[in-house]
Amino acid sequence: MNKVILVVVVLLVAVGVLGYTQGWFGLAKDDKGHTKGLTFDKEKFKKDREKAQKYLSDKTKAAEEKIKDLTAKHKDAKEDDKAKLQKEIDELTKTVDDLKKSHEELDEKDEAKLEALQKKIDDILAKSKKD
Repeated sequence: MNKVILVVVVLLVAVGVLGYTQGWFGLAKDDKGHTKGLTFDKEKFKKDREKAQKYLSDKTKAAEEKIKDLTAKHKDAKEDDKAKLQKEIDELTKTVDDLKKSHEELDEKDEAKLEALQKKIDDILAKSKKD
């Protein structure tokens, strides 16, 4: 039981640090410079979500185009190559389905899913920087 609590606490801290480093969370200060609470920058979060949505849309379109090309090659391929092409088509189809699911999740406006959504956006943006 203690391990579960520890994991939950670590995850909450990780999400908090992630949000803070991404600029989604900040410390609110009064006139005297004393910290009075946390702030949430909805505009920064919205911009990051839009970037992630654009990235997902672009990757989905590219994968769908590649599926079309592979399908055309599959029709003209020899029997030995058909199995390889079909496997690649199946993998790309699964990737497209995953990308579409992620895009739908980003469209959800449920505040209860905000923390998980923030992590997903960060993962997508980190991946887009690698590409």
